[in-house]
Amino acid sequence: MEGRSPSKNALCFGIYFGLKDAVQNYRHAARQNHAMLLTFIAGSIRRGVYFHVSAHHGYSAAHSEADLDRALEAIAGAIGDVRQAFPDSRYSLSDL
Repeated sequence: MEGRSPSKNALCFGIYFGLKDAVQNYRHAARQNHAMLLTFIAGSIRRGVYFHVSAHHGYSAAHSEADLDRALEAIAGAIGDVRQAFPDSRYSLSDL
């Protein structure tokens, strides 16, 4: 990894609700289910984890392992909120 740009080594991901196929561009991402997204964001915030809604927000390496564990716990809870609010969604959240 020596000599490489950090951006080439970093993992970057996004969460897009209501889309069956992998997001390939901005137009596809913009078609996500915004009500599901807002339910997820609100659930995360209630659990003390902030998600920026912009796909171009950057990333941080300043979090401890405990911070990441807390974030994963909040994400799981927020996904539960989405499942409860959208039980008849045409796309399954079972893989999340």
